[in-house]
Amino acid sequence: MEVLLYSAWLHHSALHEGEGVPPRDRVVVYSSLDYLVSGPLQSGDVLGLMRRLHADGVDRIASEDSGDVNDHMYETVGLLALAHAAGLSFEGVDPPQEGARVAQLIRASAYDGSSPCTRLFNGTGVWVRIGDRTACPR
Repeated sequence: MEVLLYSAWLHHSALHEGEGVPPRDRVVVYSSLDYLVSGPLQSGDVLGLMRRLHADGVDRIASEDSGDVNDHMYETVGLLALAHAAGLSFEGVDPPQEGARVAQLIRASAYDGSSPCTRLFNGTGVWVRIGDRTACPR
């Protein structure tokens, strides 16, 4: 869980600026876990892939990550935002849909000997599995 705390040091005569003491009249922000300091990066065309899945009749996506969990190129929160932008709902997050066609997105270094539907900057690929077949949308 990320912890966000701030401290604003006002006019307290016992504190002096230096190592370990925040500057006066400033807000200092700390995060306990992976606070990213850059804007989002696009890696591969995951949104385009999802839009093509939607055009092919897919209603929902699910995700499987076989990559490094510390690699932030492929995260559920980003996939959820992309899925909604593509008109898809996300398995396990959005309410269930009776009879929905679900596509499983699989992020891995290699998968079943086929080429990925898109490749991310870190070299891992994203494959699509619908039912018992692996296939990229047209």
